[in-house]
Amino acid sequence: MMQIQIRGKNTKVTDALRSAIEEKMDKVHRHFDQIIEGTVELSVEKNPKITKNQRVEITLHVKGSTIRAEKASDDMYSAIDDAAHKIERQVERYKGRVYASSASHQNHNAPVTLRDIEPPGPIVRRKKHDLKPMSPDEASLQLDLLQHEFYVFRNADSGEVNVIYKRKDGDYGLIEPSI
Repeated sequence: MMQIQIRGKNTKVTDALRSAIEEKMDKVHRHFDQIIEGTVELSVEKNPKITKNQRVEITLHVKGSTIRAEKASDDMYSAIDDAAHKIERQVERYKGRVYASSASHQNHNAPVTLRDIEPPGPIVRRKKHDLKPMSPDEASLQLDLLQHEFYVFRNADSGEVNVIYKRKDGDYGLIEPSI
């Protein structure tokens, strides 16, 4: 059985919401039983200008990979249904790649790793990028100036490589990898 964490941000996770999520995640797990754990985050945006303010983010961890879906709606149950449907399609696609890749190998009993899975397309461009030390605020400015979806930089405070990205809601996200 897959471990699942359900969290609420600016909203309470009621028993009815928890039951609806568990039902949807059980269905996903029946399609692909190699899901190790999952996280479902329910959030409500406080901004009255946002019409679809009920948001559901589902993150599933499978061996060596992460599958994620996010949906927003005016109704939390509708957002749960939409996000579950989206994650179900992604799991099916991932499962197809895993099984197609393992079927093409001679040893069918060998465990499947990420190296065995064909990427969705070829890498058509490579770039070298100097990792200049800067603060996350400076990196967000560079991100805006370059009009990219993400920006890789060396955090001046920690010395670590970080990634800053623009979220769909217009805010910024910061990835601080731990090794």
